[in-house]
Amino acid sequence: MIMRLMKKLPDEPLTVLGAGTNVLILDGGVPGITIHLGKPFSYVRVDKDKLICGAGASVMEVARVAEKNKITGFEFLSGIPGSVGGAVRMNAGAYQQFIGDKMLALTALTGNGDLAEIDPQKMGIFEYRKCYLPDDWIFLEVGLQGKKVSNPAVIRSKMNEYKKKRESAQPQRVR
Repeated sequence: MIMRLMKKLPDEPLTVLGAGTNVLILDGGVPGITIHLGKPFSYVRVDKDKLICGAGASVMEVARVAEKNKITGFEFLSGIPGSVGGAVRMNAGAYQQFIGDKMLALTALTGNGDLAEIDPQKMGIFEYRKCYLPDDWIFLEVGLQGKKVSNPAVIRSKMNEYKKKRESAQPQRVR
């Protein structure tokens, strides 16, 4: 459905809305066409030490699924709001770790509706808080590389450590 829309897209502005955690919309709405990647894109699958994530999946859910399956490397994501697609678009990260550093594969729709399979590590598309793919590309799926551990307590401990650091620097539930 999205591919067909992209192939026939009129000269209208396009906005892709993930979780909407970093979005403010004016009273007049969003001009043009808005695409929301909902439930069909909100999955996190495990393949040994890899995570296959839909762009609509919650970043925090990625961290939870990794922990549950004894996969380390994603603890830094545990306090980051938003969707995987948005995290890719801005190369989200914390504590000197970034989602772009964990990516094995990226599937996207180009601005003209073609499917693109990308190896992010070979293309050098990420820098600090930047993704150098065109703004009109829609991210659909991401493959992330982690590492299996035998003791999930190590993962939980690191997540708790990051949570404490975050709460001391960015107080929660405070007006």
